Amino acid sequence: MPISDTSAGGTVTTCITPPPPAGFYATALSYSYNCEISKTPNGVLNNQQTLTNINGLPSGRTLIICGVQSAPPGWTVVAVVQTYLCVYARGGGVGDNAVSIRKL
Repeated sequence: MPISDTSAGGTVTTCITPPPPAGFYATALSYSYNCEISKTPNGVLNNQQTLTNINGLPSGRTLIICGVQSAPPGWTVVAVVQTYLCVYARGGGVGDNAVSIRKL
């Protein structure tokens, strides 16, 4: 099944190969031996992501997406947050590494 067939709010785990399809945002990062070469030559950083399809989610829905970034169109940033789901494997502490967003 293609990633684009993932239902609203559904997730799919893929090797990181930017950019993800429109409306899909990383909600978790992890390490996979099968994706090692896709991210860094030495395989030190995360190279697998869980993408969540935010297309079609209802107004008022909140979600945490990895990376300190602007809100997607039709969403607003509620807060900059820290989450272990967005920590790079073998990469140290948490720190501000994600944003909580809410659908307008």
